[in-house]
Amino acid sequence: MEPENSSPQTENGSIADSNSSLPSVQDQLTDRIDNLAQILTVLGNKNGLNEQRMVNLQVQINNITHRLVNIEKHLEVIEEYVKARDAQLEGHDTHLLYLRAGELETIWDKVTSNIELEDIYILHGADVALDMQALHFLDETDQQRYEVAKVGFKNLYGFPFNDENEQKITNAPPEIRKTIDKRANLKFLRAWKWSSETEHLVDMCDEILEKWENKLNWYYPNVQLRQEYEDLETLYINKGV
Repeated sequence: MEPENSSPQTENGSIADSNSSLPSVQDQLTDRIDNLAQILTVLGNKNGLNEQRMVNLQVQINNITHRLVNIEKHLEVIEEYVKARDAQLEGHDTHLLYLRAGELETIWDKVTSNIELEDIYILHGADVALDMQALHFLDETDQQRYEVAKVGFKNLYGFPFNDENEQKITNAPPEIRKTIDKRANLKFLRAWKWSSETEHLVDMCDEILEKWENKLNWYYPNVQLRQEYEDLETLYINKGV
């Protein structure tokens, strides 16, 4: 029977040192602590980099915000300029519409004074599209002048102003609107009153418009329309006085 306080012995009977394993455990712990310290250092560096990146991003965001503020201010200046220009152009447009309306009213005045159409002149070139705008303007602002100008329109262009005719002219090829304008110029511009070519050119206009009016029953391709209008325009320019 061994004594109660006997020390453990090795196989060869020597006493085992109970503190002999402590250095190895301490070394392992020290290594782990060092590793953890390195990991923490790396994490700290990464956090530092992330913080710096966040700072850089914030600087960029601030710069972008500043630029956006400047852009908004610039856009406000542009918007004010555009509003001022629109108001100015609207004034010019209104003046032009009144001018066109006055021309139509003058025709009405002469027609109702029993003056022959051959003796009625217009001062400005015909513009059927603009004159339709002028009539709409009068319809919204002055009904009495609107009714008068409609009569002038019918005598100038040879057809009444109504929804059907407006839609047809608006949707027509540009050559048709130009032909309508030329026909009115030939009949009412003073310079054409004494031209020997006027009647022939009016007939050319009427032929183009008649074909277009009856295009459902009369094959009238756009190619032919453009060619006939070019022929009309060439004579109109060359024979103009």
